Amino acid sequence: MMHKKAKKILSNVHHDFKFKVVSGGELVNLEELLKALKTMDKESFSHHVNENKNDFSNWIKDVLKDSDLAEAVSCFYTKGEITELIETRVGELQGEIKKHEDFTSFEGLLEQDIKETETVAKNAEKTNKKSFDFTSLDDLREKAHIISFGTLIGLIVGLILGYLFGKW
Repeated sequence: MMHKKAKKILSNVHHDFKFKVVSGGELVNLEELLKALKTMDKESFSHHVNENKNDFSNWIKDVLKDSDLAEAVSCFYTKGEITELIETRVGELQGEIKKHEDFTSFEGLLEQDIKETETVAKNAEKTNKKSFDFTSLDDLREKAHIISFGTLIGLIVGLILGYLFGKW
């Protein structure tokens, strides 16, 4: 579920909830805020973050719904610290999304392989071919293990015989 929250936090906000920067421009997501902070002049930053308020923290909490980041940002008053916090958080959120996508992709490939194996087995069964004589994926794994073990034994015996006969 964390990946859904991460996507929501990084997604664009409704146009009614854009962050309006005092120096001009509007921000629609956390990555745009990060980009704006990196180029923002000191006066604009001080307008949004000072001892009396922290507009960035409020927007992150109320609009983006990332209370953890908002709380952390509210504790700092320098552009560098806030930029670093947001940059770290963006990286974490992107990592969470990527991790989920990688896992989902792997699951999909594994499921596809299993379906293809089942299809081949069913087709072989329909044509009365015994080349795939197994009833489950565990049976297939066991047969593959036996075949690979047999191959290894054959290789070892061949090497020994080759060595012995090669001496004569």
